[in-house]
Amino acid sequence: MFKAAVMNTPEGYGKSADDILVWCLDVAQTSSGILVLAAVAVRKPQSSQLFYFLGGVKTTPAPVSLSSLTALPYSVRYIEAHEDKLLDFKLLLSQQNSSAFVYNSNSIICVSVSEANEVLNKVDLQSPADSILGAGLYQGKPLFFSSKYGVITVAIMEAILSEQMDSSNVHSLEVTQKTGNLSLSDASFRDGDNHLQRLKSAFLLFCQGHIAEAQSICRILDGEELDNGVVALSEEIIDDFPVSDPRWAESIPAGGLSASTSLIILHQLEDKLKAHVFMVDFLKGVGLWKKLGVFESKEGQLLTCHLICEHGEKLKAAIALCKVDKKYQGVVDGTIGLVMKKRRLRSQIEGLTEQDVFFREVSRISDIFTCLLEYEEQLILKQKSSSSQPQTIAAVNTVLKEMLFEAWQYRQDQFETYQPSNPLTDMNFEHVPWTATAGPDGIRAVLLKQIKLTAKQGMGEFADQQTKSLLVQHMVDLADILLDGYVKQLQYLRNCPGVKSRFDEVNQEFEQDRRIVILPLVHQGQRSHAASLAEKYHDFGVLIELCETSGEQGTLQKYMTQFTDQGFSDYVFKWYMDKGERQKLMTIHVPEQQNDDLSRFLSSHHHLSWLHDIHLKSFYQAHRTLKALASEEACHLGKKKTLLSLSKLALLASDENNDAELEEIINEHKIILHQETLPSAVLQQAGLDVDSMAPLSPSELIELHVGDKNTGANEYDFKNALDILHLAVQTGAYDQEQATTMKLYIWRKALLRDDWPSLPTKDPLMTVRNTIFFRTVELAYNQGVELQEFIPSLESLIDGEELKNTGLSENATFHFLLKSGYERMERAAVLSL
Repeated sequence: MFKAAVMNTPEGYGKSADDILVWCLDVAQTSSGILVLAAVAVRKPQSSQLFYFLGGVKTTPAPVSLSSLTALPYSVRYIEAHEDKLLDFKLLLSQQNSSAFVYNSNSIICVSVSEANEVLNKVDLQSPADSILGAGLYQGKPLFFSSKYGVITVAIMEAILSEQMDSSNVHSLEVTQKTGNLSLSDASFRDGDNHLQRLKSAFLLFCQGHIAEAQSICRILDGEELDNGVVALSEEIIDDFPVSDPRWAESIPAGGLSASTSLIILHQLEDKLKAHVFMVDFLKGVGLWKKLGVFESKEGQLLTCHLICEHGEKLKAAIALCKVDKKYQGVVDGTIGLVMKKRRLRSQIEGLTEQDVFFREVSRISDIFTCLLEYEEQLILKQKSSSSQPQTIAAVNTVLKEMLFEAWQYRQDQFETYQPSNPLTDMNFEHVPWTATAGPDGIRAVLLKQIKLTAKQGMGEFADQQTKSLLVQHMVDLADILLDGYVKQLQYLRNCPGVKSRFDEVNQEFEQDRRIVILPLVHQGQRSHAASLAEKYHDFGVLIELCETSGEQGTLQKYMTQFTDQGFSDYVFKWYMDKGERQKLMTIHVPEQQNDDLSRFLSSHHHLSWLHDIHLKSFYQAHRTLKALASEEACHLGKKKTLLSLSKLALLASDENNDAELEEIINEHKIILHQETLPSAVLQQAGLDVDSMAPLSPSELIELHVGDKNTGANEYDFKNALDILHLAVQTGAYDQEQATTMKLYIWRKALLRDDWPSLPTKDPLMTVRNTIFFRTVELAYNQGVELQEFIPSLESLIDGEELKNTGLSENATFHFLLKSGYERMERAAVLSL
């Protein structure tokens, strides 16, 4: 019944029954049937939200659907691990059945059963020592039994809402506890008052249940003055003076709010937190929360809602400091004294202590952190080589941890409460939590310094095993707080447009500090703690080092799978490369799903990727890689020859049947052989060492054979040059036009080896037979070469700049002898047919 009903509400609109989970928490009898309190979880892509509903069921006749459904104006994020706490609500129905109280151990929510509930009327018991043990009705009045205050009476007062709410009745709470009573010394509202005074008046009216009047006052509030006024109101609440303490009587400002009537500092802080929560409810209840924008401070721009959250966090930190273990009280008192001294503020009021003055001004609670370390340093200098040093460090660690953790926990628990109404607003501002401020006096510097001190002096010879264990846990906790602050800041920067350089800067600082706080744990042998932090904050370098030093390859493989989306595999591969341990890339057992990652990484490291391809039996890919490496090799001829041989083997082992590629490799080998068999005189003339020479291009090899430096060149040199040209064409080194040009160049060089004008012409055939040109022709003919394709035409041979420059192209003797030789070759070709 609940699923079907919820699907027709705004909370469940568009959701299927499978997206909705329902728990029936409690039931109460009504005049017409029963009223059921239910919790409903609505699954969403990012997170699930838990809503609370009151459903009416008529018992006659047999029910088939809900007779009524009322949504509570209260919802929380659904976290399965916290399910027991989220479902721990009970129902108390008023005698008239018109209103109900939904409560758990530390809060009470008053709702109308029949009317829509637009405003959340909720009372929280802020003291951890307080809890609601039970509830019931007495003479129609709801009573709650509190472990701290005994019986609490909750009175319901009627208030007239604004015209926008159709003048419907709403119920508000007035809890008659001694603590948590808000008062205003001058509650009257005047048109000429500033925004702050308007807010104060509206706030008090809201707390008294006069919601319509409060809304009327707030309707005209807007813009920068609203943000300034809200921040001032929030600061006044957390910094308010104890109105019931006679020692403060002369210091209380006129027109100020007072959130507490207690004389005890701890109770004052708890009451301030209640008032702070009331203020947030007020801002949302009168529609001001959605108007909040940006507050300009000396530190820069900050969303007003974030600053209000900081005020709540500081109250929690102050409460934690006030409740710190008594054995650390000496350190706390000494530090507070140092804070007062630095502020140059000594109480001139008789009877007030430094603690009274310090805890009154909660907005400046962060002053204590740098003073904690300064006071610690003073104590350690006095103690020198003493067993008291570890105890002092432990005391400071505890104070830091308790305060910062409580602030952090409040931020986590109340995340939804302090979110801006427009989520897009949150994307335009960098938010650094006050517990993660940078700079020499920032909280980050404090935490870094304290972690280093704990590792260096706290873990020394004077600390017993129990103290060392405590200090190790402190190091982990403080590191966790430090790194979490970075993560939150980076999350905001990642979503902010146009701040990539700022993101990179903060991320670099994060990576440096992350290593600084985790490595001391490694050095202390606290591998499990170091690994835990490294896993949480993705310090992959530490994780790899831990696995390498312990030989835990299985753990390394687990991380590759666990952090697939974070690129852990690539980090491992790069780590091995940077450390010069490239062989491990070939021996490391990579999970099957990460083989593609290794292949992709090695794609830019061809000298290794072919080995991985062989391992994967991708022989053809290995052949292609080796062939490319051979083509790129420019330093060592022997290495190129080896790479070609391996490429040939990989090709033969592959399933590819490509004779052309195999033939190309064979031709490459033949070209290398030509270089290896160069005459020693040629090598010496060219300054080459046969054992260490680099691979030469076909053009360079041809030039060594036929160039002017080879003064003793003969027909074999020119034939080798022509053979190299043929091989180069087969391997793709020359296109057809380039090959023709090079061929003419070689033959013309052969012509220029003889002094044609001075040769005898009596027996022309015998004369030309002794020239280098025709001896090369004869050698080729004897080797079975087809001369028609081997020798260029007479016309193309003569038409060259080389011959023109020497005058041969115009010399009659040269023309006569050369044509005679060509005629002889042509007749020989005809006779051979």
